[in-house]
Amino acid sequence: MKKYISKSINHDDAIMCMANVIGRRVKNPGVLPFSFYFSSKYGIGHGIRVKPVFNPDRMISSKTGTLELSDGWDYTPSSEDKHVKASDIRAMKSFFSDYLVLFCAVWEEQMSDGMLADYFEGRVALTDVFRDLDFYQDHAEELDGISEMLVSDKEKVMELEKYCKVHGLVNMQGNQVELDDIYGMATIGYSQMLSICVTVNPDSGRIGEPYFKCYLGTHHMRAEYMTRISFLTAKRIYHVHSGGTKEWNMNRKDRENLIKFMNLTSKEDDRYDNWMVAKYHWNLENHLMEGDFSEDYVTMLNAYAHGCFDERYVDDPNYLPSDLVMPDYRVLKN
Repeated sequence: MKKYISKSINHDDAIMCMANVIGRRVKNPGVLPFSFYFSSKYGIGHGIRVKPVFNPDRMISSKTGTLELSDGWDYTPSSEDKHVKASDIRAMKSFFSDYLVLFCAVWEEQMSDGMLADYFEGRVALTDVFRDLDFYQDHAEELDGISEMLVSDKEKVMELEKYCKVHGLVNMQGNQVELDDIYGMATIGYSQMLSICVTVNPDSGRIGEPYFKCYLGTHHMRAEYMTRISFLTAKRIYHVHSGGTKEWNMNRKDRENLIKFMNLTSKEDDRYDNWMVAKYHWNLENHLMEGDFSEDYVTMLNAYAHGCFDERYVDDPNYLPSDLVMPDYRVLKN
C-alpha cells in the first residue's frame, strides 16, 4: 500500500504541508458543509488543532479559522465565517469529536495524514486506516476484530478509541477519561437519529435503587448533558456528575425518544430490545451471576431473558428480574 509523507513548517499558519479535505468530496461519513486542513505536530509549536472553513467547495489559506481539539475546544472563525450558526459549529465539533482518536494518531505521527484524508474522501477503507497505525502489528488481532464484528464505521472508530484509551496507545491530548470509567461501563447502545446514548455503570460506593445513565448525543465520553434514571420507577436519580457533564433536563420529546430507544432491537442480540439488555448489564455490573458464566455471552443473555436466574436472586434487592416492565418514562419529572 502506498505510504504518505507529511512535513510541516514551524509556523501557526502553515498550510501547504497540511493534508486537506474538501467538504463536498467527503464520502465517510458523508458530505460536510465545511472543508479543513490538518497535520501532524512535526515542527509545529502549538497544540493539536485543525483549520476549518465553512465552504464545502474550496479552501483559501488566508480564510481558514482554527479549532483546538483539546481543552475547551476553542473555535476561532475566519473573517468570512463569523455568520455561521451556533448549531453548525456544534455539528462541526461533533464531526471532529467522532474521529478524534484518528486525528490524535495523525498528530502524534502514528499514522499518515494523507491516509486519513483518503479515507474521508472515500479512496480507502477504514480497515486500511487501522492498518496504517504504527501499533497495528502488535494489536492486529484486536483491531481486525473491531473491523469485522461491528457494522458501521462510526461504531468501529468509537471502539478503537476505547481500546486505545484502555491500552494507552494514543495520546488523546487531554481528552482523556479515567480508565475506571471505561472498564466499569457497559454501553447499551446509541441512536444518532434519536440523539441518545444509554450506559450502565453503577457509581462506585453508591447504595440505592438500580438506574442507568442517559446521555444527550451518541457518545458518553463526549456528551455535555446526562441524567441518571431509575429502572424501577419513572424518576431521576440525582448524584454529582464527573467529567464536567451537566444534568440533562429532558423535555417531552426527549422522554419519548428514551422510550423509543429502549424498545429498539439491541445491536448485541437482535432477539431482545435495549430494555432487556440494559437490565441484564445492570446485574452483571453489580457482580451478580458471576458464578454462572459457564456459557458464552449470547447463551447467558438468552438464559436471563427466559427467567433462568430470577428465582435464584429473588431476595437480592440489586437484582433486576427479566420480566421487569419498563416504567412509563413519559411522566419522568425534572
